[in-house]
Amino acid sequence: MIPSRIPILYIILGVLILVSVVPLYFYGTQVVAINRERLITNERLLQNTVTGSLSDDITQRQNNLRTMLGNLSSAIQVASGGDIGAQKVTAPELRALLEKFVSTSDDVAYATLLNTEGKGPSAGRIAPDVFLQRELERAFTAAREGRPFNGQPLSVDTGKGSRTMMLVSTPVLADGRFIGMLGAAVDLQFLIKRLRDASTGDLLTYVVDRQGRLVAGATSEFATGQDLTRFEIVKNFVDQGGKAQLRATREFTVQRDHEQIAMLGTYSPVPSLEWAVIAQKPQVAIVELGSNDGLRGLDPDTTYANLDEILTRLSDHHIRVLLAGMLAPPNLGREFGDEFNAIYPRLAEKHKVAFYPFFLDGVATVRDLNQDDGMHPNAAGVRVIVENIMPYLLPLVEAGGAGH
Repeated sequence: MIPSRIPILYIILGVLILVSVVPLYFYGTQVVAINRERLITNERLLQNTVTGSLSDDITQRQNNLRTMLGNLSSAIQVASGGDIGAQKVTAPELRALLEKFVSTSDDVAYATLLNTEGKGPSAGRIAPDVFLQRELERAFTAAREGRPFNGQPLSVDTGKGSRTMMLVSTPVLADGRFIGMLGAAVDLQFLIKRLRDASTGDLLTYVVDRQGRLVAGATSEFATGQDLTRFEIVKNFVDQGGKAQLRATREFTVQRDHEQIAMLGTYSPVPSLEWAVIAQKPQVAIVELGSNDGLRGLDPDTTYANLDEILTRLSDHHIRVLLAGMLAPPNLGREFGDEFNAIYPRLAEKHKVAFYPFFLDGVATVRDLNQDDGMHPNAAGVRVIVENIMPYLLPLVEAGGAGH
């Protein structure tokens, strides 16, 4: 009779194992999913706000410039009587209008008025180089066809260093007849400054054109005109053919040396220029779990298994991790404490993740830094935790940053 009962014992043992192990698996899965969803939601809101604000600013400045060029065109027609031929295009009053146009705008570095022969006065603080001159030729062709023109961003040597410029032009018409062109070289330094202000911490912002080439960026690591379609978020925008109207957020990975880094990126289109403002950020997770297990005296092997599953899943998503350790309460005995406290360094070594030995360092047992229960940090305690953990977190953020 005894041998016949052995399979039943195995079945019971198997059920017990399933009851204990399967919940651990789903617990780890659920924790990772919830934390990833929170991360993505919060970061999406931030990136949408940043890129949307920058996109609106660019659009507003473009509209203002177009209005200013329209007003200048009208003033030129009145001052010239609709004639800017060879004899009149060099009139002092026309040059004075150009000089006033440049001097009253911080963004306009150069302006020119060309008649149908491509001749006329100019004003500004830079002289056109060969590249800007080529843009002027393209703009003149567009003006002859009655079209406004937005040129490619160019890196122009101003004599005091390189600046990113873009030529904007409009045809000058008299009674519907083409009589010339107004062109303005816009200094994009205002945009670069906005991008730098927005690129705080590990958030990187930049602007690309419809072909995925850099218009302006927050760092000097990228060059004007550089192809950035290796970033999947840029390629997503380019695939829209410059016609994207809505913001979009994507998760993607980038290659750094031999490592894949998880990123979250958002683009906000600038339809009038067929540009996109892009924000991207490496995803970093701080894993600080297991303290309640220690307080309850649960089997350290159970805590280890939970955390092991969480770290494995984060690694599968290429998310950089900072593992924060906890310490067992002394009243649970030395043997338990040694087993529990060893969980975190073992996992850090196994998964090759950054490790912060004790999450409550400098806060635990300090009455003024904890709530009335003596276990949970108050606002002052949280500030101490943040100050202590930042030196461990920042290297992760910087390693996954701009150029990667």
